[in-house]
Amino acid sequence: MVLIGLLALAGCKAPSGDVLNQKSVAELNMKAQSLMQAGDTTGAIARLESAHDLAPNEVTTMYNLAIAYQTNSNFDKALDYLLQLQDKPGIDAAELQKSLGITYEALGDQLEAEAAATEDAEGRKTDPAVAAEKRRKAEESYQLAIQAYQQAIASGIKNPDALTKQVEALEARRESKPGSAP
Repeated sequence: MVLIGLLALAGCKAPSGDVLNQKSVAELNMKAQSLMQAGDTTGAIARLESAHDLAPNEVTTMYNLAIAYQTNSNFDKALDYLLQLQDKPGIDAAELQKSLGITYEALGDQLEAEAAATEDAEGRKTDPAVAAEKRRKAEESYQLAIQAYQQAIASGIKNPDALTKQVEALEARRESKPGSAP
């Protein structure tokens, strides 16, 4: 999922400290946004990591890094940044929870695909233990996605109907799988 439009998280406060440093961080974030829009997530991540080195607690940079890593399918790094942001002031809690939900859901999809890839052409599992563990982790990711989406809705997200439908779709998918708990 590409979330180019969410690169500037509403409600983020500017970091305190050196004005020149703030300007450099802001410029790096703007350059990263341009690179993301051009499809260069690797270049965007490099700029954002530089900005993060300059101002490690700057919430906009951390959020932008999370979105860039998510877009680049590096869901573990995206989650690291998003989870760090939960305790930071100046974050729109509803948007953060929505981003967590999107990332957890994408991670679940990735794990499901990896589990399916352990089957050979005739559908036999080449490594059943690995496939089972990936499916278990996918199920955990989907459950965390549901929780995050529900928290986003409870926090007053704009357009809650879309997230409500997403929660319903995830729950229906979980219920339709053999051995899944509702």
